[in-house]
Amino acid sequence: MSGSSLRVLVARKAAPDHARATGEFPIRDSKTPDGPHLTLTNEGFTGLVEFAKHHG
Repeated sequence: MSGSSLRVLVARKAAPDHARATGEFPIRDSKTPDGPHLTLTNEGFTGLVEFAKHHG
């Protein structure tokens, strides 16, 4: 999967507060805002960012 096909958006307003409170990072496809989403841990989100840096 290339970086261009991995388009994710972290809900900018709610995500930082939610992440601080729960340790969860909600992720969704920016082209399908009402579609399915992922909820990642801090470690999972960090891994996703590192993957995108190296493969995107």
